Amino acid sequence: MPPAPVEFKATVLIDGQSYAAARRPMDAASTGIGYVPKVASAIQDAAGSAQLDPINVSTMHHGSGASRQVADGMAAWSENVWTCDPGVILPGPLVTRITLPIAGTAATPAQGFAEYGGDLYFVAGRYVYRIPTGNGAPVQDLDLGAGNAGAAFQLYFGQLVLSAGYGGPNVYVKTAAGAGNWTNTATGAQGMPLGTLGHVFWTAGGVTAERLIAQVGQTTLRYTNGGDPRNSGSYTPAVANPAIDVGPYPIQRFVATRDHLYIATTGGLRDLDSSGLAPMLTPGIENEVLATNGQAVLAAGGAIYINGGYDLYRVPVTATLNFAEPQIVTPGNPGMLPNETPVQGYITTLTRKGTWVIACQYDDTNNISWISWGRDAFMGYLTSPIEPAREAGPMVWHMCPIVLRGQKVTAMWVSGLVTANPRLWISGVDNTGAVILQWAYLAIQTPYQDLRNGRPYQFNPGIATTVSLTHPAYDAGDDSMPKDFEEAAIEAENLIGTNSVALNMATDAAPSLFQQVGKWTLGPRQVIQPTSPLSGNRLIPQLVLTGGSQTPVVVRKQSFRVNPRPDMAQIRSYLLRLGRYERHEGGDPDETDPLVRWRSLERLQVGSRVTFIDEAQQAMVVLLKQIGQITEAEDSQYGGRVMAVPIILRVVSLAAGVTTNPFHYDSAATYDGLSTWS
Repeated sequence: MPPAPVEFKATVLIDGQSYAAARRPMDAASTGIGYVPKVASAIQDAAGSAQLDPINVSTMHHGSGASRQVADGMAAWSENVWTCDPGVILPGPLVTRITLPIAGTAATPAQGFAEYGGDLYFVAGRYVYRIPTGNGAPVQDLDLGAGNAGAAFQLYFGQLVLSAGYGGPNVYVKTAAGAGNWTNTATGAQGMPLGTLGHVFWTAGGVTAERLIAQVGQTTLRYTNGGDPRNSGSYTPAVANPAIDVGPYPIQRFVATRDHLYIATTGGLRDLDSSGLAPMLTPGIENEVLATNGQAVLAAGGAIYINGGYDLYRVPVTATLNFAEPQIVTPGNPGMLPNETPVQGYITTLTRKGTWVIACQYDDTNNISWISWGRDAFMGYLTSPIEPAREAGPMVWHMCPIVLRGQKVTAMWVSGLVTANPRLWISGVDNTGAVILQWAYLAIQTPYQDLRNGRPYQFNPGIATTVSLTHPAYDAGDDSMPKDFEEAAIEAENLIGTNSVALNMATDAAPSLFQQVGKWTLGPRQVIQPTSPLSGNRLIPQLVLTGGSQTPVVVRKQSFRVNPRPDMAQIRSYLLRLGRYERHEGGDPDETDPLVRWRSLERLQVGSRVTFIDEAQQAMVVLLKQIGQITEAEDSQYGGRVMAVPIILRVVSLAAGVTTNPFHYDSAATYDGLSTWS
């Protein structure tokens, strides 16, 4: 059966040239309109069909600081959320504020906590407080007098030593446990006002002994020979001789390993031995000398941690290949992570529990203290975010199980005085300068173990303070393609009663603008759909947890499902009538030679975009993507056979303004002139 005649009823203009076009919607090669994705993607086929894998999250124990997804199991940041253990996401520890019997007169210094005789002590300005058994109500234990402030506690030869500044009163010693028993009566020729304190086992003069190290001036120190710290005759160098000077930078803290003393200064970390030499181990800190440098130091895991500028440095001090080579281990800063979180500030204080280093960063612009937990990265940590099988190192930080807004934390202390209830004691000041004392629960091993075994550990309920976890920005495998958020699922324990998990969402277009799109209220598994439409190239989920302090929500798994919405281009297919090859008796063509029309189209394949006016007189800009083979077709209008060619156009825009042809004469060109083509 011969093919049906083609009706070339439509007229279109391509680059100003008129063509008769076939209009047969039933013919796929005729005036069809289709769509193809503008950008090629590995997750979609040639027809534009795409299927994204769901974004599944079952753990966050690989750390935080990644505002874009660089490795599985990493969060961007959290506020009062515990992500440190594999397979569970929990609220952070409950923080309990303690009322002081009399207001402190200055912030607690970094060495402002101590344990002695089964009680906990801390100092805030002129007052020393004792907390009986580490659990009772605080009582005033010592008044240093108006204008004085405690500087540092140090246990030494079975006594608790308290200094009040090298320009203050004579050093105090608590000679027995319980209430009072403080004295600062000089036992030598003169009093010994001291600043920061430390202790170390040194061999001097052939004698190995525990020695108290004491700051006696801005850049100077002396050490004892093992005698009474109130006796000026106990010190080396003798008080009649100049003290050991480790300038030019002021001394902030002492920290020691068993037989080695390190001095934290505003210019960095110095290594001091009994010979009096004190080389600088962190020359990088000298490039950013701040008054806050060196106030946070810690000896842990064969290294010394010290704050410098807005970074935290770790200096290996054991016999390793990288001995004394400083590493920067600032929370949120390892491995060149894409950190766009609000967690920032200089380190004010450090402590540790087990293998965890606990660091507080103070954001002085927004008056927020961010307390993070850090550990060594797994062996073979990544140094750039390209291998998700490994961790961002050299340290993995969880930011932040505790966040204290409106406070500057100046001291932290881990205490185990209360049976089966270890605590993190925290002291600082609010925006008025008032001293704050509070403590947070610490787990024996993990918070979830304590929860399952009925131990005293309690969690932040998320009522007075925010308990939120912010995910990294997820692109579901293609960061160039917009996605429409369809639904989310959660698997959780204790998702009952008034406990809930709200789901907020933001996109990469406004990464800090979160809106609530749903809430999970039923466990153990629930699927929710957004209450309002949301789409973006990258989606940023945020969970907000609310629950009981002893019955918290335990998040086990999350799944976020999106639909790909690729940018599409309109494709138009036409069958254009080129004309006849017939000639009249006089030899002239019946009409324009079809080869002329075909070659006119052919050159547009290598040129730029051109104007196009379709059969509905709509102007647009197109690219001629493809010209098919010339065929013969029966023209129903003329009753004869004509030459025709199929073409495919890609619509660039619906605006008609375009330079229609990149090949043109120079405006000054004349016949046989010297002008050239361009």
